[in-house]
Formats: sequence, structure tokens, C-alpha cells
Amino acid sequence: MRNTVREWLETGRVDIFIGYRLFEGHPLPHGFTRDNIDQVAELVEGTARYPLEKLAVRIAAKEPSLKIGLMARDCTQRALKVLYIWNQLDPDRIETITVNCCPSAIKDHADCSYLQRPETDADPKVLGWKKGASIADCEKISQEE
Repeated sequence: MRNTVREWLETGRVDIFIGYRLFEGHPLPHGFTRDNIDQVAELVEGTARYPLEKLAVRIAAKEPSLKIGLMARDCTQRALKVLYIWNQLDPDRIETITVNCCPSAIKDHADCSYLQRPETDADPKVLGWKKGASIADCEKISQEE
């Protein structure tokens, strides 16, 4: 993972990578950039649970042109999907490295996906109502639709 992050930063595939770095023995969220590329050696994967996607949203709001990479567990991937739907993040500006999620005695290398509901037919953005649609327009739609 460290090699991938270093490569992404060096080649400009991402401008910042959000992951975890040990601070006084505790894994805390940290933004790795080209300016501090030597810190990538301190990138850790562990059981820490912070909403890294929320950090990505805040960074993207301040600097929309940045390409952001982040460590992503299954729950983070699901959160990112919702953030894309609601135009909070641009999927073309996000790169993820998938990491194992919830270690469990039930299954080796378990992850949250076994708790996930089946995929729905489509995302709300695809099937949603047009912005500003009137009640009359909505009443014209057949029940099959």
C-alpha cells in the first residue's frame, strides 16, 4: 500500500492521500502530500475507524481541483457512493485503496460487505424526480414507472 501511495503522489495521480499515521502510538487521520512524501513510510493500516470520506468532502469543498486518494473500507466505499450521488464529491477526482474492514471470528478476512443489503435497481439520482417538477407532472406518471 505504501508503494502505491508513494507512486500516486509522485506521478500526480493524487494530490493528497488521506490515510492513518501513528501519533504517540495512536493511528490518526493524516493527509500525505508530495511535499511530505517521506511520511508515506509512516502510513499505517489498523483498526482505527474515522470517517475519512468526510475529510475528503471538506478538502474538496475548499480545493475542488485537488485529486484525493484515501484508504477505503467497505463502509467508506458505500459512503462515497452516496456522496457522488449528492454531488458532494466528484468520482473522477477520487482514488481509493481498499483495505480489509471488520476482522471477525465468523470468517477469515471478513469485511462489512457480508452485512450489506443487495444492490437496488438504480441510484436515486438516476430515477429521481426532475428538479422543479410540478405535482401535475408527477401525477401523469403511470404506476409501472
